[in-house]
Amino acid sequence: MLYVIGLGNPGRKYRDTRHNIGFWVMDTLADEQNVSWKAGRGEYLYGRHSTPDFTLVKPLTYMNNSGAAVRILAEQEGAGYDQMLIVYDDLDLPLGKMRFRPGGSAGTHKGMRSVVNRTGTREIPRLRLGIGSERQQSPAEEFVLSPFSKDELPIAREMVNHAITGVMTLIDEGIDVAMNTYNHRDFTGD
Repeated sequence: MLYVIGLGNPGRKYRDTRHNIGFWVMDTLADEQNVSWKAGRGEYLYGRHSTPDFTLVKPLTYMNNSGAAVRILAEQEGAGYDQMLIVYDDLDLPLGKMRFRPGGSAGTHKGMRSVVNRTGTREIPRLRLGIGSERQQSPAEEFVLSPFSKDELPIAREMVNHAITGVMTLIDEGIDVAMNTYNHRDFTGD
């Protein structure tokens, strides 16, 4: 069983923001795989798929406290952190780039920092989705909570579609194949 956990903020106010691209991946994957969302036994929503065997998860703890939901999920499900994939936005990657990693530091991402702090490990597989822009002029906190521009939105949607195929590749063939297939691709259309 793989637990695919998309980080984001619940509520209509945050739905279309850059910071919620992890939720975008979860919602689109749920739609494509006919997975229904249910309330978890903690502050998260989940949807199970039986073939292949995976569970989609959306923490409801807000981004900066994502680790609380991840830890509760692990305890309740008896899942190891190596059985998880955290999907989240990354301001340090340009829009249209994505990176699978088997573990590592949280970097500047407060949601991933919460996951690392609450779980006590950096060895959690992750998929970082680039939301950065050379045109960014506002502070990072404002930028990540803003929607994509009209020109950026098609690139973000294309990246979400590739993230979904990447997640399915990881489920079927493992993280090494996913890294080798997707980490050096650019989905900006250039």
